[in-house]
Amino acid sequence: MKSVSILFFALLLGTSVCAADTLRLPALRLRDAQGALQRMQPGNGGTVVVLLAPDCPLCKNYAPALRELQQQLPDVKMYGIVPGKAYTPAMVQEYARQYGISFPLLLDDELAAAKALKGIATPEAFFFSQRGALVYRGLIDDRMAGLGKKRRVVTERYLENAILRNRAGLAVTNSRTEPIGCLINDY
Repeated sequence: MKSVSILFFALLLGTSVCAADTLRLPALRLRDAQGALQRMQPGNGGTVVVLLAPDCPLCKNYAPALRELQQQLPDVKMYGIVPGKAYTPAMVQEYARQYGISFPLLLDDELAAAKALKGIATPEAFFFSQRGALVYRGLIDDRMAGLGKKRRVVTERYLENAILRNRAGLAVTNSRTEPIGCLINDY
């Protein structure tokens, strides 16, 4: 009976991940903007994957928040995925340079990562636990009230809160929000 109780407790702890979604961190190899092949690896504090587009105004607006999050939580591995064939390595390099992005930006011209993540927009954030299980997906924060509608003050930091709650062993109560941004191109 004791082993059943331990198993039940372990399963209960596992509910801090998004129970409704069995998405895992994709084990894909993608090229970065310099042409090097990279594989998304889980970080000690989990992994953030953000779908980004160099020409998306929201992706430009969120670059400082993503930089800050990376500096605040250095044990969390971060990747930017740039989906579609519309973006050249030079465009991605310029976006990274202009907005001070130091985490890897990976080109997803065949949309393998976007499809594996079931992504729909840029920016769209995903946080995976150390074990690669999806914990959170959606908005970075509540800065956008809708397309073209910005809030003056950010009151909810969805991505950061999911990381911190997961780190503390707490359930992520808001494990999914609907992303607001540019739709992912099929080309």
